[in-house]
Amino acid sequence: MRSKVLLIHFWDSASDETAKKDAEILSHLRSQYGDQGLEVVGITSESNQDRISSFNVDAEAVWPLVRDRSGLAEKYGVNGSSEIFVLDSRHKIVSSGARPADLEEMVGQRLGRR
Repeated sequence: MRSKVLLIHFWDSASDETAKKDAEILSHLRSQYGDQGLEVVGITSESNQDRISSFNVDAEAVWPLVRDRSGLAEKYGVNGSSEIFVLDSRHKIVSSGARPADLEEMVGQRLGRR
């Protein structure tokens, strides 16, 4: 993935309200900054494909979604049911566990906006 900013959204349950709210914020950011180099990827431990599809539709999540079959969440140290990581253009983590309220400012700064 060639991007200026990459947001990785780890979530573990399609019924989790926090995960849904986080995905809605990511959808907003992607629509606002996608043409400037923002990419979003979802990684889930949810195993039910119908729940995953329903989650994506509800949150308008139109980005790649990967099922976490190799323990990526554990490798990244994900502690909650929904966590967002911000990576720079070299895919170096610049923020882990980013709060949704801070994401727009972080993304804007990484894309050269103030």
